[in-house]
Amino acid sequence: MEQRRVYEEVEPEVEWSTGRRRSRTVLEIALPGFRKEQVRVQVDNHGMLRATGERPPAARGGRWVRFKKDLRLPDNCDADAVRARFDDHKLIITLPLVAAAVDVDESSATSPEFKTPPALSPVHAAAAASSYSYAR
Repeated sequence: MEQRRVYEEVEPEVEWSTGRRRSRTVLEIALPGFRKEQVRVQVDNHGMLRATGERPPAARGGRWVRFKKDLRLPDNCDADAVRARFDDHKLIITLPLVAAAVDVDESSATSPEFKTPPALSPVHAAAAASSYSYAR
């Protein structure tokens, strides 16, 4: 007879950074104890990113550990180019940003401007209707 799984929900540490040329935003999620095959990243058609994972208990009879992080992508993110990798117990997600359409005075402009991503906030799971998987 198979035992029912008992889960411990964890809230992983998340760190945001912007690339040097502001052409991308990088999200790092600390996942100690997780392996690459236990983690999944999805982007849906509504501009939502979902990172999930679960791992078995460390000891027999212990609890499974799982997490779920739902985040809204910046308006200027190229959702089709989002990439994720798992390195040293961290999930690293790169969000490429596209140049904003800006009226430019030709005499003073030398380089394109990039829109700063808006503040990102957690959202409800109901937003993830259809999705792509970017697990790597």
